[in-house]
Amino acid sequence: MSLIHVEYTKWPGTRHWHYDVVELGRDRHGLWLALPPGGAVQRGDEPPKRRDPGFVKLIPDTAWWSAIWNTAPRSFEIYCDVSTPARFDGTVASMIDLDLDVVRRTGGGTAILDEDEFEEHSAAFGYPDGVVARARATAGELFAAIDARREPFGEAGPGWLARYRERFAP
Repeated sequence: MSLIHVEYTKWPGTRHWHYDVVELGRDRHGLWLALPPGGAVQRGDEPPKRRDPGFVKLIPDTAWWSAIWNTAPRSFEIYCDVSTPARFDGTVASMIDLDLDVVRRTGGGTAILDEDEFEEHSAAFGYPDGVVARARATAGELFAAIDARREPFGEAGPGWLARYRERFAP
């Protein structure tokens, strides 16, 4: 069971979300990971928060996003962070969170969140024009893919959730 440490920062390098996950496997969409039931997530230097149940995470090989599929009824069935592509250094996957999030709510409905935060931060921190354009384009592409249930937001995610449940069932 490979342990991977996921490390998000905010522009220009402030520590954001970080947590340890285990590798579930890989497919054409990228690397699938799991936060086991009771696993902890931590934002910056805040105290860790236990997540019970956990979640399934996809880190695509070169895309400007990563995604979480929640394992229990939560506000969001799917939660995608628009970010720089993941960089791997051994067992650490690091990304810069670019504020925009694209979600599918439990029960339906796709939305782009935090557009105001993105506008504020891109101006305050001087995001390069290319990063701003890529983040906006990615959010639009994710919205369309999630809303239409195009892969990996159709069958792939629920398939990995089933593997998660098999592996971590009580």
